[in-house]
Amino acid sequence: MAREVDITAVPGVVTIGSIHGGVRNNIIPEEVVMEGTIRTFEEDIRQQIHKSIRDKVEMISSASGAIGEVEIFSNIAKVTYNEPSLTEQMLPSLKRVYGDENVIIRPFVTGAEDFPFFTDHAPGLYFFNGVSEDPSTASSNHSPYFFADERNLKFGMKSMAQLALDYLFLSQ
Repeated sequence: MAREVDITAVPGVVTIGSIHGGVRNNIIPEEVVMEGTIRTFEEDIRQQIHKSIRDKVEMISSASGAIGEVEIFSNIAKVTYNEPSLTEQMLPSLKRVYGDENVIIRPFVTGAEDFPFFTDHAPGLYFFNGVSEDPSTASSNHSPYFFADERNLKFGMKSMAQLALDYLFLSQ
C-alpha cells in the first residue's frame, strides 16, 4: 500500500493482525483467514485501499489456482479529535507536568480508539503518556516487545490530576 497511497499527505494504514489456516505444518489448509484493520482519515483513500486489497487478492488467488474472497466490514472507527480551544487551554497544564520540551503536538495519529464516542457528548483532549526511557527506541504498545517502565506512570497520574484541577478552576 505504501507505494499506492501518498501516506506523507494523508495517512493510510493497513494492519493484518490475525492469520489463521491449517492445523499441521505439512498439510495444505482448505482455508486461510486473514483479519486486520484499515485506518485513514479520508474516504477516497479508504476506497482506494479497499480496491487495492480486492485487486491483490484476485491476482494472487488467480495465479495460484485458488479462490480468494474479501469481506470488508464498515464498522469505521471515528477519528480521535482534540477540541482546539480546550487543547489550547490545557496545554499549560501538561507542560507543567511534563516540561515544555516533552509536550509534542502531533498532527495525525492513526490509532483506533473509543475516545471519539465520548467527544460526541463533550469536548475532549486525548494525549499520550510515554512510559519508556528512550522514546526514539521504544517499541509500539501493540508490539510484543513493548515494555512499560512503571516509574513513568506517575506522570500520567499527575497530568490527569493537574488537568482536572485546572479545568475546574478555568470553568469558574
